[in-house]
Amino acid sequence: AEAVAGQLAAVGPWDTVRLVRDDVNKALELARSEKRIGASLEAAVFIHAPNASVAEVLAALPRDGVNDLRYIMLASQVQLVESPGAVEKASACVVAAAESDSGCTVGVAPAQGTKCERCWNFCDSVGADDRHPTICHRCVDAVDKMGMEPPPKAAQASEAVAK
Repeated sequence: AEAVAGQLAAVGPWDTVRLVRDDVNKALELARSEKRIGASLEAAVFIHAPNASVAEVLAALPRDGVNDLRYIMLASQVQLVESPGAVEKASACVVAAAESDSGCTVGVAPAQGTKCERCWNFCDSVGADDRHPTICHRCVDAVDKMGMEPPPKAAQASEAVAK
């Protein structure tokens, strides 16, 4: 752990994020090989960073809907947790700190929520807007800003029957 801490102190914040992302990718591949998920967007990722500088870098990333940790890690959900035990409790597949490049414990479980038909992320906000019942809040904002009209109700109903 001290070697990892020394290595991380010598790199910049984005290098640290890339090291953690490599560990997330290991956990995603493990989950794929065990058939727990298919694509990475089907995953919820749990990260425990025992190194204070790594935890600070991850916590400091903007949560603006563009630079969120989940988009950097290519997963639908990412949660920073307080302990390796919390990772193990929440996850189906775990890469332990001893096996990771960043010193973090990383776990993966199937994502919660419904898949957005536009961005393919899983979240609880899909269907929250009656005008766009198959997309998430982020995509509703984007569609509205582009001035796109929702599909006619009859078309939505016939599409639902066809599925």
